[in-house]
Amino acid sequence: MTEEEFYHKIHLQYLKSNSLLEGDGGFQIKRGMAHSVSGYTEDLFALFIAERLKRNDLIYYVDKVVSIRLRESARATSFKPDLLIIKNNVITHYFDLKTNLGWNRNAGAYLTQKNEFISQIRGKKAWINYNDRYDNATEAIIHNVTIAEDIKYEMLVL
Repeated sequence: MTEEEFYHKIHLQYLKSNSLLEGDGGFQIKRGMAHSVSGYTEDLFALFIAERLKRNDLIYYVDKVVSIRLRESARATSFKPDLLIIKNNVITHYFDLKTNLGWNRNAGAYLTQKNEFISQIRGKKAWINYNDRYDNATEAIIHNVTIAEDIKYEMLVL
C-alpha cells in the first residue's frame, strides 16, 4: 500500500463514520456523533508499517496494554501504545497515532510527560497479557518483553 492509498483509506473511513453501521431499516434513525475512526487507523497503520518492513520475525501489537514495574516493590503501571513493534522479545518501537487535534489541550506538558515516561521505561522488563480468543485459549498468555534502551517513540498526527 502506498502512502496515498493509506491516506485515501482513512479518508473513506471518515466519510463512512457518520453513517449507521446497520442502516436505518426504513425507520427514522439518525446518528449524532460519528463513529470513531481511530481503531481502523491503528489497524491500517500496523499493516502499512508491516508491508513496508516486510519482516515476519517482528510482532506488531495494536492498541494492546503493556504492564511494567517502574520500581521493584511498586505496583504495576500500564500503558497502551497504538502500535508497538517487538523483535526478539524486545519492544523496539512505540507509536502514538492522533486522528484529530482534540488531545492537544496542552501539547507541551503532554510531550514533556511522555518524554519522562519513555526515559523511565528504557531497558526495563515488562509483560503483555494476551488471550487469543480466536485460538480458543481459555487462559491468558504472558508475553514477557524488555523495552529497548534505544526504543523509538513516535507520534503521528494524521
